[in-house]
Amino acid sequence: VKGLSSVHLVLYLLHVGVPGNLKQKIKRDANKISNITKGALLKCPIFYHPKTNLMNYFCLLSSLLFLLFLSCKNPENSQQIDPETVENIRVDMEKESVIGNFDDYFTSMEVISLETNEKSLLGRIDRISLYQDKIFILDKSTESVLVFNNKGKFLFRLQNSGNGPREYNSLMDFAIDRKSEQIILYADSPYRFYFYDLEGNSIKTKNTDNLFFYIAFQNDNIVKLNVSEEEFILSEYNLKTEERKGFLPMTEMYKIFEGRRFEYPKVNKDENIHITFPYSNFVYEYTEKGVSPKYYIDFGENKVPEKVLKRIIGKEKKYFSTVTNYARKNNYGWGICNFRENKNYVTFTFNSINLVVYSKKTKKAGIFAYFVKDEIPFLKYFVHNGNDNKLVSIYEADQFRKNTRQDMKIEKLWKKRPEYLKKMYNEVSDDSNPLLIIYTFKE
Repeated sequence: VKGLSSVHLVLYLLHVGVPGNLKQKIKRDANKISNITKGALLKCPIFYHPKTNLMNYFCLLSSLLFLLFLSCKNPENSQQIDPETVENIRVDMEKESVIGNFDDYFTSMEVISLETNEKSLLGRIDRISLYQDKIFILDKSTESVLVFNNKGKFLFRLQNSGNGPREYNSLMDFAIDRKSEQIILYADSPYRFYFYDLEGNSIKTKNTDNLFFYIAFQNDNIVKLNVSEEEFILSEYNLKTEERKGFLPMTEMYKIFEGRRFEYPKVNKDENIHITFPYSNFVYEYTEKGVSPKYYIDFGENKVPEKVLKRIIGKEKKYFSTVTNYARKNNYGWGICNFRENKNYVTFTFNSINLVVYSKKTKKAGIFAYFVKDEIPFLKYFVHNGNDNKLVSIYEADQFRKNTRQDMKIEKLWKKRPEYLKKMYNEVSDDSNPLLIIYTFKE
């Protein structure tokens, strides 16, 4: 019966009978379901005959149908890996993460000190976009998007928090429309989009009717990650036609994790839009054709067992951190995020600490703790939006100054440090905005 659909399989079994080994398996796995079904069917005489024992036969088939239905409800179980459309990225968990060699992957490094003053002070970084020599940063703690040039000079802040007619109380996310060259902000109180040009001038607002977590923009469509009350996990909204379309049916696992605030955005835009979920090993891609799996992150036997995941989620309140700690302790792969793709490389993190660099040419993935260039550690990788071949890390100002002071004490290290970094040490304080470390990949 290999290759048969679930419906065809049931029809086949009706025709030839249930094989003995399959019958025993169904009895073991679905005894409770069979009892429930039997109780209902006993009321219908046509299904029960003491000589043919037709009752048990139908109970077994109904149990099989129910089990097939459950498996189809979980995309992780039903999702087939098609090697023609889904690329398998093998991550060898038996290899320990190492300090990466900068010259193996990158050609240059920039260290950008983001200007710090009363108008430009950052509370935290929730999203980074690089576009047209500008750096766009979402800071949800101050309900604003801050814009710097590519040297770190502060340009302007988009912040309309308040209760006025064109104001909001909670800023959720932003995206850049590269075609129209507009910045699109989304607020959830009220549910509204705010449109600005790249110089920060207000253009218009547009109301929407529901709440969602993250947004991205492509081909006139706003792609949004929905709340669990919706029918689909993802949906698109066309700004011109106002047509809506949903993708990926809602799942119980998504509902469990939807309320968690993650440090990194789960919907990101490079050339196309990519979506990751902490509980899934699939990386999804949105194109004009819709949403489909693009990559499968293969940890082999070192994937967190599903039974362990269900047990932790069922008992622990802080289940995400508990699963992460369990994965680190037992050498499992878990919590894929920070996904980016360019022409030659794919990058992402797992277990909140491990950086993976995958070469699309050699089909090999390296696991790295961090990289180092000019005694500057590339440690806190943070995914950014932008169709480029760059990689961004956040380097807190106080940590930069602390490490610099340590290098001052070692003559050999101090001589290696470039003059512009020595100068930067004197220009920033421990309370300054973070530094951005930007690597450029080899072609």
